[in-house]
Amino acid sequence: MVEERGASIHVFGSPADEDIGQNLIDGIGAQATSHCGRYSLPELGSALQQMDVLISNDSGPMHLAAAVGTPLIALFGPTDPAQTGPWGEGHTVLRPEPGPKGFPDHRDYKHLDNEFISRITVEEVFMKLLAKKDSDEFNHG
Repeated sequence: MVEERGASIHVFGSPADEDIGQNLIDGIGAQATSHCGRYSLPELGSALQQMDVLISNDSGPMHLAAAVGTPLIALFGPTDPAQTGPWGEGHTVLRPEPGPKGFPDHRDYKHLDNEFISRITVEEVFMKLLAKKDSDEFNHG
């Protein structure tokens, strides 16, 4: 999106995510900013409300973004979007197809194995982002 549309990227996370946030912005370049560990919950809600779109896993910030009306591309692994997905309209949920044994148990999010969610490709997310941007679903400037 940086190259295609001149987007700026904002990385959010807890103080524990500062290193990974820095790694992400180092890989993206000057159009990226890390905000890991810098916002209180009300401040995060305000910041998310100003975003054109949030790409997130199933997390508190995903639900906060949905609550303040920010369009989402929500990435789901073992957690079931029917049980814990974002509320509201205009959100895109990506979840890999089930394997031969079906979907993982909903509680498998507690395990550190990211194999299932890692089946969602960067290309899939990028194509959904382009489709969302081109459909004028964004409700922000």
